[in-house]
Amino acid sequence: MALPEALEISAEERLILIQALQAVEAMLSTLSYKARTAFLRSQIQGTPYAEIADELGVSVSMVRKYVAQGLRAAYAAVDQQG
Repeated sequence: MALPEALEISAEERLILIQALQAVEAMLSTLSYKARTAFLRSQIQGTPYAEIADELGVSVSMVRKYVAQGLRAAYAAVDQQG
């Protein structure tokens, strides 16, 4: 089924999207399971730190550290992309 014209993307745009997703995947792979989970739950899903802490069995301050690790990794990945 074809996408509506406004949703169609060019081959170049598709390649850019794939490369961006690969960069995100590579960045996330540098994080521990708990750091990755805390970062994604916080930044993508908007889950409160206290809830993430309960899920991971860690303190809220540890969740803050995990999210900070994720943010540092994300900024480093952006810097590498130039």
